[in-house]
Parts: sequence; structure tokens; C-alpha cells
Amino acid sequence: MKRIIKSVVIFLFIYLIFGLIQYSFALKPNEVIQMLKNRNKRFLTHNLRSTCICETCDLCINREWREENNCNLTTSEHLACLTCVQHPFATIISCSDSRIVPEILFDTGIEDLFVIRVAGNTWDDVTLGSIEYGVAHAHTPVLVVIGHQHCGAITVTVNAVLEKEWSEGKYIKRIIIKLLPSVLSAIKELG
Repeated sequence: MKRIIKSVVIFLFIYLIFGLIQYSFALKPNEVIQMLKNRNKRFLTHNLRSTCICETCDLCINREWREENNCNLTTSEHLACLTCVQHPFATIISCSDSRIVPEILFDTGIEDLFVIRVAGNTWDDVTLGSIEYGVAHAHTPVLVVIGHQHCGAITVTVNAVLEKEWSEGKYIKRIIIKLLPSVLSAIKELG
């Protein structure tokens, strides 16, 4: 029993030290923003990275090496490396619309982004808890909120206001109610 406790204490100590080392070398917010801009430019120019073909998962865990070698952690061996910890460099809040996929828009792989997706970017306590987790526990230095055109949740809400057509779904109605103040304000502003 003492040997197990000693092993656990050693493991926790190594884990803590590794975590502190990783956190002390964390990217600065301006570096992350520039990375996101560069990666989004790759998406916009149809120049996305290829799938990782390397053999050594220890190297792939290093983000800089992954970037230099077009590796985005997609093989089962690389995925196994990620079972213990995560080190995303940004927290992203995005609509759940299937056309808006942050990992593709920012040409990233698994572990790079802490993504929260919710219809119409409506927030509740669970969403706020997820944001807090990304920033406070995953130590992401940047929080990005992505909006988009032709959002279904916004369209349904606008139709509820202008056309008096409310969606049948009980939970969709909750989204509409959350979005109503913003939609009413926008309609008032636009005249």
C-alpha cells in the first residue's frame, strides 16, 4: 500500500511540474491571435495542412514541431498521447451551425482549441462554466467568439418577431426567448 501511495505521489509531482512548465511557456495573447489569423488565412486560401504522417508521437505532442511538419494529430497513436492532458491555445465560442467548424476555419488539429458550440451563441450557466473551464483550467490566453451570416437561430427568432411564426420545438422556443432582446434591439436600430 505504501508503494502505491508513493507511486501516486511521484506521479502527481511529475504531473504538477510538467503542468507548471507547460503553463510557464504558454503563448501570449497577441501570439495566439496572430496564429489564428495565419491559420484562418490558410483556410481562406485553400492551403490547409495535410494529415500527420510522422512515426513518433512524442514529437507530435510538441505544437511547434507539429506546425513545422504539417501534423494535426489524427492517427490512433497520436490520439493516445492526448488521454491525460490537454493544452489548447484558444477558447472558441461558436454557433452550433454545421457550416461553422472552428477546427477547420483555423486549420487546427485535436488539442489545439477548446471549443464551445451553442445555437445562436446563446449563453447560460453551463456555457459560462465551459468558458470558465477553457480559460481558467485549460489556461487558454485568448477567448474568441465567432458569429456568422445566415444563422438559423437568428432567422427563427426574426421570424417569430416579424412573422409571428414560432417554432414548434419546446427547446427551440427557449433559444428564441434568449435571442429576443438582441433581435428586437437590432430591428429597432435598423428601423
